[in-house]
Amino acid sequence: MPEILAYARKRMDQRGVTEAAVIAAFEQEARPRRKGNRPGRTIVCGLDTDGRLLEIVVNEHGEVVNVLVPKR
Repeated sequence: MPEILAYARKRMDQRGVTEAAVIAAFEQEARPRRKGNRPGRTIVCGLDTDGRLLEIVVNEHGEVVNVLVPKR
């Protein structure tokens, strides 16, 4: 499991996303990974523990920098 940086944890708290949900999303990728909006960023889309889709932004070091709950 990659390290979750402070900014990502803040956003997780705001969005009601737990660390367990992020781990589950990494284990259950639902879409192919894609490039992020900045160089070195990758977006991982996966299903959390409740089956909700999460977008996890990972930097070039493999650290989680943001977690989003996309609108369906």
